Amino acid sequence: MVTKLDPKVVDYEEIELKVLQAVHCNGNQCRIKPVHIWEILKLTQKEGVSERRTKEAIDFLKNNGYVLNERGHPDLYRLTENGEAYFITLKASKGCI
Repeated sequence: MVTKLDPKVVDYEEIELKVLQAVHCNGNQCRIKPVHIWEILKLTQKEGVSERRTKEAIDFLKNNGYVLNERGHPDLYRLTENGEAYFITLKASKGCI
């Protein structure tokens, strides 16, 4: 939960990176199965990203083919191969690698 003392994240690339991290990994290990939207929202909120900005980032990533909805489950998301490449590119540009 974000408190008044926590800084809000407003840099779009940083938000995209945090959303991709939430889809890719639960903090300890890489995900094999798709992740529910509420899990993504919970993880990004802990990092200081608002729900609205998280949803905007998910829409952007979906429109560019970086994440997909699981077939028959519109609330479950997984990374595509292009999404993994974009994730690595963002991490490198932010100095996280």
